[in-house]
Amino acid sequence: MKLMRHRFRVLFLLLLLLLAASAALLFLRGLRSPASSGAVPGRVLTGDLSEGIIPGRIWDRAGTLLAETRDGVRTYAEPAERRASLVHLLGLPSGLIPGGVETLRAADLYGLRPNLSEAVSRLIKKQPRSGFDLTLTVSAGLCEEILRAAASHPETAGKACCAVVIHPVTGEIAAMASLPTFDPQNLTPEEGEALKTAAGKPLLNRVTEGLYPLGTLESEFSPIPFPLSGALLFRDLVTVEAKEPMVTPLRLCLMACAVAADGIMPEPRLISTVKTSAGGVVVPWSTASLGRYCSGEEAARRRDAMKAAVSSGAAPLYDPTLNLHAMTGTAPFPENAEAGPGQFDWCVAFNSQPDLPWALCVLVEDPAPAEGDSHPAALIAGDLFSWIKAHPQLVDRKE
Repeated sequence: MKLMRHRFRVLFLLLLLLLAASAALLFLRGLRSPASSGAVPGRVLTGDLSEGIIPGRIWDRAGTLLAETRDGVRTYAEPAERRASLVHLLGLPSGLIPGGVETLRAADLYGLRPNLSEAVSRLIKKQPRSGFDLTLTVSAGLCEEILRAAASHPETAGKACCAVVIHPVTGEIAAMASLPTFDPQNLTPEEGEALKTAAGKPLLNRVTEGLYPLGTLESEFSPIPFPLSGALLFRDLVTVEAKEPMVTPLRLCLMACAVAADGIMPEPRLISTVKTSAGGVVVPWSTASLGRYCSGEEAARRRDAMKAAVSSGAAPLYDPTLNLHAMTGTAPFPENAEAGPGQFDWCVAFNSQPDLPWALCVLVEDPAPAEGDSHPAALIAGDLFSWIKAHPQLVDRKE
């Protein structure tokens, strides 16, 4: 009898070791995501890693469903304008836009980071399972407003442009959109191939991948180099960097955030939380800083200059109900640019009110001439601040 009990104990221990080893293997596989392993974006989840897994859902900061899988097909939010405004940010499972959430956070969407109890449960059930759900920091409504604002002004309608909105302290990206764009729903492989060579580069996320000269903004926003060169990998997104004074719109917006936050630059965040389909938190919300961009005194000097620009009308964003600071500028296309002669139009701004503390950057490529001294990029920026003021609840992060 004692011998029998001893054998049961040994078998039980062996079973526990086997389950622990299997769980560890699943966990290590989950760690090998493109964001942590240095893999080429887009080359993820091949072979049996994604078999039998229903990728998780994606939500915006207000609880609006942005992406889910229905009958094995990945579907995106209605209407078509919303899908088009979010496509560069979300990406596609095919990797057609490799810098999107669908690719960079595939390990989470397919649930490849299980804890021990969940891994054991998966081994026992051996049935199709759901990945983890992602809640983003973005407002779908504000992303749509970027497209509407660009289309509503003769100077910017039909032009290649982009905009990004960031919280100066937490780094939350409240909106990001790039034009031209496209509707990702029911996109065929042939249509995807055609987009690769389409005019205007609709696959390019201009916010994170477009490199532009600062031009007349260089005196106020001369970049201080990040400690890394080349492509920068943050926790939630990849952004391209180049030798000064070329910048991405994301980088310029982060500079404005630092000016608003006494010289401290936040790390941009796109993922609010990662949860299981049952609501258990896998990755909680957190923030981080990229360090000091400039001294507190220098930040104050730049804030004064940006405030004076708004008050004098040089940056036509005056709103008596907001405390806006802004700079506008232009830069010529580089001589070797594919687009030929032309110019870029910039607007970088922030509102210093504690209840609406958002910074933004807008870039318009080769806009139509504007009336008087107005800047086309500032027209879009003004629309975005007006939308934020009218919809404060939609840029509040839902816990």
